[in-house]
Amino acid sequence: GCSSGSQLLSSVSSRIDRITCERKHLEGELNTAVSELGSAKALHAEQNCTTAYLLRKAQHRLDEETEQAQASAVALKSRIGTAALHLKDERVRRQHLFQQLSAEQG
Repeated sequence: GCSSGSQLLSSVSSRIDRITCERKHLEGELNTAVSELGSAKALHAEQNCTTAYLLRKAQHRLDEETEQAQASAVALKSRIGTAALHLKDERVRRQHLFQQLSAEQG
């Protein structure tokens, strides 16, 4: 029975070696996965930060352009108002001229 005992011991020993090897391999895979997850989290955080920055920048630009557009609209209204007054003055002046001409001819 001695030889079968040593054979059993050898078989168990080789299984332990194989399990130990597999465990080391799995630990390595686990470490890689943890590392990749950390990188992914860092990248995600960075992208969120970048997105927030770009959104703030776009909002700022939109605010500036809105302000400029409003200022332009005010200036344009003012110019239209001035032009309308000039046009009215011109109409009145022409009417007077027309009346003078009519009176002179009549």
